[in-house]
Amino acid sequence: MSQGNGPGRERETEAERAHRFNKKKYTSRVFTNVNKYVMEDKFRVIRCRRCLSCVIITDAELDKLPRRRTDNAPVLCPDQWTIRTNTRPVDQPHRLKRLRGLETQYYHACAECGQHVMYQSVPHNSPLGGPPNPKKRPNTGTQGAPNTTQGAPSAAPGAANTTQG
Repeated sequence: MSQGNGPGRERETEAERAHRFNKKKYTSRVFTNVNKYVMEDKFRVIRCRRCLSCVIITDAELDKLPRRRTDNAPVLCPDQWTIRTNTRPVDQPHRLKRLRGLETQYYHACAECGQHVMYQSVPHNSPLGGPPNPKKRPNTGTQGAPNTTQGAPSAAPGAANTTQG
């Protein structure tokens, strides 16, 4: 180092300055298989309130789904949305008294804890309650998925026990 400009300050020589600017610079590159131009699907997960396991995974916008007039339950249609359920059908149907007569609901229970989490209005083994047409949309629904799946009524006992995750 050469003469300083004052106490505690020293000037840097040209050789030291050149050495400082010519240091090797290392860069790291990240390689991934994700295409940055592909938009990700926004899947919504509905969880069981009792055990917090995933019950329904769908790409439907839950706030914009049509709702039933009788109990304000959202209606999921596998012909329009991708729906994956982790439930088991309950054997005994539940009958409710409505203004226009009796309504039969076929419940689906959480596969982990058995809590009722949704229902459908057609029997589990009926042709309407079967899987959707594979020629129409091959990745929709699951085996035995209901044609229209509604959430459990909020006012009835065993109310809708699902939370959005």
